[in-house]
Amino acid sequence: MAHRLLLFLAVLLVAGVARAEAPGAAPSATVPGQLVVSAPPDVSAFGGRLVSRVEVELDDDTWKDVVIPAVRSVHPGDVFSSGLARRALSEVVESGLFARGRVSAIVDGAGVRLVVHVVPRKLIENLRLDLHGAKVERDELLRAADLAEGGELIGRDMPDQRKRIQSFLARHGYPNADVTITMRETDMATQVLVIVDVIPGLPHLVQRRFFYEYGVRREDVLSAENEYAVKVGTRLDEGLLEAADTSLAERLRGAGYDRAIVTHDIPDLVPTTLRVRIDAGPKFDIRYDGNEHFDPDALTAGLELEGDRDRSPGHLVQKLRDFYVKRGFFDVEVGVETRGAPDSGVGGRTLGQEAPSVLLVFHIVEHPRVAVLSRAYPCLRLEDIQHLSGGGPKS
Repeated sequence: MAHRLLLFLAVLLVAGVARAEAPGAAPSATVPGQLVVSAPPDVSAFGGRLVSRVEVELDDDTWKDVVIPAVRSVHPGDVFSSGLARRALSEVVESGLFARGRVSAIVDGAGVRLVVHVVPRKLIENLRLDLHGAKVERDELLRAADLAEGGELIGRDMPDQRKRIQSFLARHGYPNADVTITMRETDMATQVLVIVDVIPGLPHLVQRRFFYEYGVRREDVLSAENEYAVKVGTRLDEGLLEAADTSLAERLRGAGYDRAIVTHDIPDLVPTTLRVRIDAGPKFDIRYDGNEHFDPDALTAGLELEGDRDRSPGHLVQKLRDFYVKRGFFDVEVGVETRGAPDSGVGGRTLGQEAPSVLLVFHIVEHPRVAVLSRAYPCLRLEDIQHLSGGGPKS
């Protein structure tokens, strides 16, 4: 049986970057504009043989107008080497007409036949997308499909791109979308017009919605739940659901449930049901001791808890100290004491159970406020300004 050796697999040309990898090689970092070639396979079986033929074959027949180039840098009669094979591959892919390439070396009698396999590509001159009313972001959809004006289009990749668009639409509430990708020729043989047509079908809507509260009573978080953005009748868009989960968790943290976690799931039920789970964790209350110049409301406002995801005691201590320093209390001392079990209710959450309470007590020693008693200008001498005119100060 003739020996066959794949010398180079997967030469990818993206934005002028070429990459070549040997079979089984781990991906290596690329530098834009450079051809990165991993360690070649063992070619000792071909040592000393002469090249009998050099051929170029297309691994994709999507386009019928692709001109198969001739290899001019390698000739029959040349002594085979891995460098020679690389030279043949580089000559073909550097034309910019192909997206991927590999070289096969095949024993041909007493010689070696080199076959350069390449995948043609076209450049997208213009890209048209018709969503037919689907409420999704155009740019996000095209990014998911890896389609862009000026980018490349590979015929054999188009079925995968179509599937990626369908998956994107399913995640955004259109599970039955029909997607077609068509091409039209342009005046340039290397460029095409791409038309993406999306028929979204009926959106998948929330028909029932339930909240499950763990470690907290429903009445304690009901006002926050009522502001959950995905309501009955809303399209089941994963992006909207994740944003709603995050927003609800932040509202709960603002209400003192600093470790609240909100998740959702959609069970395989009819009618379509959205289940939102709230793991509240302990409720944190704040007290202050030793504050003489500022009341608790002012100190709590200074902590700026709204929107701050870091509620660790050390972080809050630093924020309180910064609050005092900005107001002239340079020697302030701030400590914190935790009263209660901060981890209670986390391991064994119970549906509808009242949340355990944790008290953070900040002990403050203000010390005297720094006051300005005098000002001095050591670089300004009195005799230098006594003779100034124009109404300026004399001292």
